[in-house]
Formats: sequence, structure tokens, C-alpha cells
Amino acid sequence: MVFLTVMESISPENRIIQESRSRSKDFGLDSESPIVRDIMSSSVLHHTRSENFLLLRYAVPVLERIFPRLSPYGYVAILSDQKGNILHSIGDPEFLKKTERVCLKPGANWGEGIRGTNAIGTSLAIDAPVRIHGSNHFMEKNSFLSCAASPIHSPEGKLLGILDITGHYKDEIPHSLSLACLAAESVETRLLLDRSRQEKLEILKELDAISSAETRSIVSLDESRRVVYLNRKAKQILGEGTLGKDWTEVIESPDFPGNPRFHTIYTGRKRVWGFLDKQKPISKETRYTFGDLYCNCPKIQNLIGLAKRAAEHHFPILLLGESGTGKEVYAQSIHNHSSRAGKPFIAVNCSSIPDSLIESELFGYEKGAFTGASKEGGIGKFQAADGGTIFLDEIGDMNPRAQSSLLRVLQEGSVNPVGSYKSHKVDVRVIAATHRNLWKEVQSGKFRKDLYFRLKGIVLYMIPLRERTDIIGLSKDILKKIGSEDRVFSKESLKKILNYTWPGNIRELQSVLQQAVFLSSDKMEIEAESLVWEEDSQEIPSIYALESDGPEDIESTSAKSWEKKAILEALEKENYIISKAAKNLGMGRNTLYRKLRKYSIELPKFGLKDA
Repeated sequence: MVFLTVMESISPENRIIQESRSRSKDFGLDSESPIVRDIMSSSVLHHTRSENFLLLRYAVPVLERIFPRLSPYGYVAILSDQKGNILHSIGDPEFLKKTERVCLKPGANWGEGIRGTNAIGTSLAIDAPVRIHGSNHFMEKNSFLSCAASPIHSPEGKLLGILDITGHYKDEIPHSLSLACLAAESVETRLLLDRSRQEKLEILKELDAISSAETRSIVSLDESRRVVYLNRKAKQILGEGTLGKDWTEVIESPDFPGNPRFHTIYTGRKRVWGFLDKQKPISKETRYTFGDLYCNCPKIQNLIGLAKRAAEHHFPILLLGESGTGKEVYAQSIHNHSSRAGKPFIAVNCSSIPDSLIESELFGYEKGAFTGASKEGGIGKFQAADGGTIFLDEIGDMNPRAQSSLLRVLQEGSVNPVGSYKSHKVDVRVIAATHRNLWKEVQSGKFRKDLYFRLKGIVLYMIPLRERTDIIGLSKDILKKIGSEDRVFSKESLKKILNYTWPGNIRELQSVLQQAVFLSSDKMEIEAESLVWEEDSQEIPSIYALESDGPEDIESTSAKSWEKKAILEALEKENYIISKAAKNLGMGRNTLYRKLRKYSIELPKFGLKDA
């Protein structure tokens, strides 16, 4: 005869309940206590939901999908975070009213330490699915409930929250615990797919960036670390005979060129991808490529196309445009797209160097050339950039003497350090930039005409932010880059962004958005009042506000007159050809016709051309 101890005779489900009730007593709870009605304020609940954005994003659709199976039984589905805070509930309206009486609603905490034994709190405590029916609840006032809950985990196994199915204990759903478990697994699958998708996008982006860079040498190894793929650059370094060889054998061979390191990019199930850094992939002085530029605006796409073509030539490049339009970003991108990628990229801000020192900074100096000079002398920026690119920002601020020296360098391809009669040959691509009207500076005698034409090999005109048609997309891209991609703009904040003239361009937009994220740290939505800029800055519609999808209610008197003027100028510029004028304005033809009627624009007697 087999004798069972008391504990051995208890079912696993009952043991879970007994242990939970014991913990509830240890918390000092009384089963007959009144309902705890501590509810989060709306702002705290909003912040808590923001912190659980990804969980809500993938769990709420699952709750909505299982709702039809719950409604015949008068049940509700509930989502809590990893602390037991209820984030969302959906279900039978009548039963939702009943659950509110015991504070089973968003903003309430249902951890064991507050509510005693219950499906949400107990599932959190043991990190496992659990069903708590009727009088098994620790609090007597909750005994009318029948609840089944299952934990939700991240792809790394971290407990994120609880999915709970709750109804009246007399109207029990068959297999409610199985349904809760399946629903929780569905959420976990969605989270895993999201992670995989994000990782794949990141991998593809990185592989694409590396493969497109001429200086990268791509190598792939199989599970046994044999070389199974070499791109053209890698073949040039290692030779085609490397294919099929063991990687350890390759790098330990006396014929192995130099001492390049293998940098892993991606480890798959069967292959490892990486690159060699024998050649400097990208100068330490550069961070940007054209792939880093957000461009959903025809003008920007055209500018990038021109910049890429310019990169393929060796002519000097002059970048003209307002401050904050990203001139150095374009300069770095041009460098990294050119045959000089991987060679030095030296940036010099001509306006920040004192007139007395700019020549020594650019061209170097001999020892003792001037008071305070190093005893060993110093190498100049041009020599440091030899073989690569020098970026002369704010070239319009350079003093006349330095202009003369720069002209000589461009003409002769050599530099003379200050205090030396010996010249040094340099091979440098010059990219210059300024926010000034350089031709006016020439006409006023402040800038040398011959230097102007030397620098003006290729001219690229930077697009001010107010002329871009993708300001909202760019704003979202900036939020993503600062780790706030989960934030959304309110309708009023979108209007405010579109109506502002942005004198500081992209640099100002970045600053404003960073401040907005800070000011709305406890909210998912960025409100208009969080967007703060200089009080004396004028608000006028950007060209984006002309689009048919733009907000129709941004129509102050000044906005109307500005828009009408812009339409008239575009029509006149394009010879009254509707299709061309509409394209110039960034809108469709039908939208332009509607605007013509709206503003009662008087047309020439010969009418409009619709070609």
C-alpha cells in the first residue's frame, strides 16, 4: 500500500494557490479588507503606457482578435506590465462595469502584494500561467471572478507583462487558461518577428553600406571557418586561391598581406560575414555617407544625385547655403563616395581660427617661425589631408593674405610652411563652403575673384529646410536617431512645424526636437507647446504647406498672401504651364487648379497651358 503525504496529495494547481495565499498573508493582507482604490493619475498612466509601447503595440491587436470568443461569455481581456499595472482592457461592457467596482481597470495595480492571490499577480510571482477561480482569490470581494493569466516574455526571455482573461465565475469559458496561453504566445511571436525584422533591416543596411564602399573587403566564412566568399576588393588583397581555405591557415600564412583584422558584421546560422580593415575603410574624421541623409523630397534627391556625380570628379567643390543645412555632412558624404574614401578627411572652420594663425594652421610652420611656435615645427592641415580631402568651412571669412596663400596652393599643388622656403607637394581635393553670398563678397572686394573661380569648379546649392517637402518625415527620422521613434506628433504640433520658417535649418530642427522630447518626457505625443524656438522668429508656411495633404486650416492672412504669391511666381517662371508650375510648387495639377479658384487668381488672356 502506498501512503501519500499531505503535500504529495495536493495538485500542482492547488499548491500554487496555497503558496500564493501564504505569500498574501506574509504581505500583511486581510482577506476581508475593503477594495484598494489607488489608481494612477492619467499622466502617470500615460507615462507607464509609453514605457510599455512595444508590448501594447503587439498585445492590443491580439486582445482585439480574441474578443469575439470572449463576448458570448461576458468576459474581458486584460493586459498588465511586469509590475502588475493594468495597461489595457477590452471586453463585454456590462462586465467591465462590474470589474471597475473591484478596481480591475487600467491604472490599477494587481500585484500579489496589493490584491493577494489573483491571476495577474500570481502569474507574475511565479512567472507561469495560472488560473484563479472564484473563492480561490485571496480577497473575498474578488471571489465572483474567474481569471486565467499567462506571462508574456521578450525574445531574450525577459518578463514583460501578463495577458489575462477574466469573467464571472458562474460563466466560465472552457479552456480559458489554454486560450490565455495561446494569446500570450501570439504576442511573443509578434515581438520576435519585430526583433527579427529590425535586425534584418539593420544587417541589410550595414551590408549594403559596406558592399557599396570601394575600400571594404568583404569575406564570408562557413561553419567550419572556411572561406566561401570574397568580393572584388578582398580578392585583390587575398587572391582567388584563398577560396575554400581554412581562415586560420590563411591569416597565419607568411604570404598573408600585412596584418588586417577580420571584423564580424553578421553571424548567421551557416555563415559569418565580415570585412578586412587592411585598408582604412573610412577616415576617422568622417561619420557620414549619402545613406545617412533623409531624402523624401525631389529637391534633396536631385541635390544628392548632383553631389554623387561631383564626387566622381576631382574638381574643387563649392557648397553654398544657409547655416544648418548640412554642408559638412555633404562634404563627408562626397569624400566617402569618391576614390579618396578611406584617405584623410580634414575639416577646417576658417571663421574660428584667428587671422594671425590661419596660415600656419592650413600650411604648417617651421620651428621658431613665430612666437609660441613649437620647437619641432608643425604640419599643416593640407599636408595632413594629403591624398584625401580638405573641407574649408566658412571660406568667406578667410582673410586676404590667407586667400593669396590658398590660391597658390590650388595653382601649384604644393604648400610652403610658414617660415620655410621649401615647398611640399600635396594631392588634396578641396571642398569649400560658406553661408555668405560669395559673388557679392567678390564684387565688394572682400574675396579674391581668381580664388573664387578656382574654388568654383562645381557649385552645389544647399536646400534650406523651409523649401523641403519632407519636413515631417525628416522630423520623424531625427526622432528615430535620438532614440525616440515611439513618439508621435499631435495635430497642432504638425501645424506648428509646417508653419515655421526654420532660419536655423536642420540644426535648429534637431535642437527643437531634442528639447521637445525632454519637455514631453512623460508623454507619447509631442504637443505643440513642447516645440520651443526663438520668440522673435517669424512663423510663415513652408513650401510643404502647399501640398494637397497639408493641413487646410493653416490660413492666416499672411499665409494666404504668401501662398498666392508663390503660385503666381511659379506660373510666371514656368510660362504658365500647369504641370511644370505644379511640380515646382510640390503639388498635383488638380490641387493647383483648386488653389487658382480659391485665390481668384487672374490669368493672362492666352489662358493656361496644361502640357
